[in-house]
Amino acid sequence: MFKFDFDVEDESVEETKLGTAEKWDSTPDERPFREHDFLDLIQTLPDDISYSSAQAGDIHIPRRDLFDVRLHLMASEAQNDNQTDKAKEDQAAIEFASRPSDLVPRVYEGGMKTWECSLDLAAYVFDEDARGKKIIELGCGTAMPSLAILQKILNDGVSSSQPGTTVVHLQDYNSSVLEYVTLPNIILVWFFSKAGEAYRSTIPPPSPKPDSKSKLPDVSNLKLESVPEEDEEETENSEPPKTSYDPYVFKITEPGDLAFTPSLRSAFLESLRTHRIELRFFSGPWDGFYPSTPYDLVLTSETIYQPMSLPSLVRLLRDATGPSGKCLVAAKMVYFGVGGGIREFEQALERSGGSAKCVWEHREGVGRSIMQVMSSK
Repeated sequence: MFKFDFDVEDESVEETKLGTAEKWDSTPDERPFREHDFLDLIQTLPDDISYSSAQAGDIHIPRRDLFDVRLHLMASEAQNDNQTDKAKEDQAAIEFASRPSDLVPRVYEGGMKTWECSLDLAAYVFDEDARGKKIIELGCGTAMPSLAILQKILNDGVSSSQPGTTVVHLQDYNSSVLEYVTLPNIILVWFFSKAGEAYRSTIPPPSPKPDSKSKLPDVSNLKLESVPEEDEEETENSEPPKTSYDPYVFKITEPGDLAFTPSLRSAFLESLRTHRIELRFFSGPWDGFYPSTPYDLVLTSETIYQPMSLPSLVRLLRDATGPSGKCLVAAKMVYFGVGGGIREFEQALERSGGSAKCVWEHREGVGRSIMQVMSSK
């Protein structure tokens, strides 16, 4: 059991395809639920990443490219002992990235990819008044809903009248997801926000790529006497060599690469302090998570696909949501192949004395909706 206290004032988006998920093991999950040191995660970031963006409603959210994650995982696998739990988890993630229809229950739960309903929820919560609130995203993966909230806060600037610290907790079953995807995505959101503008202005434009069709200059007629002597006076029209550069304009909608330099990491941490944002990261099964302090906003998306996991999720949603808090669940009507879906989730809620109301829905194709969970506690 894990407890903690507060101490504060793709590749393209993937449709959920779970038809070949491995059989669920009903035995208790012994993996520990634990917190990861934020600064340790910062230190383990790669030197550079490739990114693109996903659209959620009217907003664009930058995220690390899946192919870049795959390359990083394969490089880590080559360096690690294949018998360690971390190496096994990374290997499962590599296999999943190559077989997007598969999940490995209690090994890897699909958090490296951006799933449809996470973007639905991101668009829905973008206008949420979340500054100064305590927020958790369960089964966060690429963390699109949390990124939307952080994007708005980091773009709004700092006010002397702003409420207390904004606390954002991010939980995923796999620690590798937090390391390879969740935290890099948060840094990308900061980088493209107004809060990251000062740092962006210090980055020189990328070196132009050579044109394979260009020809070498013709130097056949170049004469030695045409080269000026060192002490030859410059003409009035000569210009000194350019030593400065115009800031490169990064566009959130254009794919690119970003170096995670020490100066970038320092600027990111300083922006969090300036905007009074606290981030904490947790991994492990929901069975081991018992929050001792409730949240103002509880978010989860694409997490109800497995019926056997619903009791622990429903219990956690109930425990995590404060008396005046809001709990939002984004999901598909049905998850083919594993038996889960909105109806099964509603039944699990009813058995625990709770209920849900639909606050947003999309009816085309496989229906999707966002539900607000109502608890009887």
